[in-house]
Amino acid sequence: MKNFSTTLVTGALLCLSSAAFAASHTAAPMAPMPADGAKPMMHHDKGGKHAAMMKEMDANGDGMISKEEFMKHHEKMFDAMPKNKDGMVDMKAMHAPAMKK
Repeated sequence: MKNFSTTLVTGALLCLSSAAFAASHTAAPMAPMPADGAKPMMHHDKGGKHAAMMKEMDANGDGMISKEEFMKHHEKMFDAMPKNKDGMVDMKAMHAPAMKK
């Protein structure tokens, strides 16, 4: 039952963080097709926040985000969240003043 609760809370956190991220960003027109044939990426930048986050994720500075870089960034975000004695993020704590910027 504890594993189910852990999975449920983790899933809820992922849904909430994804929804919050999506709600705080607006889509801009697609970038032109890169010369190397790679697919262009949609730019969802509101006040430069997205660009700053992407730069922060790009640990090796190559201008691309690997899955490993993406996961490490989000693990750091999770680690920074307030947790209860079981190491779980309490949904009420997500709205605590310490989390607001």
